[in-house]
Amino acid sequence: MKIRLMFAGVLLASAAHASGYTGTLQKVQTSASPTTSGNTRTSINTGNVTSCTGTYAGWYSFDLPSASVGSVWLATLLAAITTNNQVVIVGTGTCDAYGLEIVEYIIALPPA
Repeated sequence: MKIRLMFAGVLLASAAHASGYTGTLQKVQTSASPTTSGNTRTSINTGNVTSCTGTYAGWYSFDLPSASVGSVWLATLLAAITTNNQVVIVGTGTCDAYGLEIVEYIIALPPA
């Protein structure tokens, strides 16, 4: 019983530090991933502070290997920035090696 409660507490504690953003995007940038050979890295600037501090505090990121959910996320982000539609981005609360918060999920919102 104690192990289950402790595990649930750890999950709740880590989720509490994740950030979220709803709004339009400032910038979507793709590049070769510096940490994972052969993958594409996508960085998203929301203009708001995330759970990570430092130079890239307003940025989220994810690496997308070929044929992954990241490909769908990238298409969603590009459509949103092109049409100026809002998105919801929720981070994991974990910062990557460069200080960007890693993406948990992305939701595209319909036009207002």
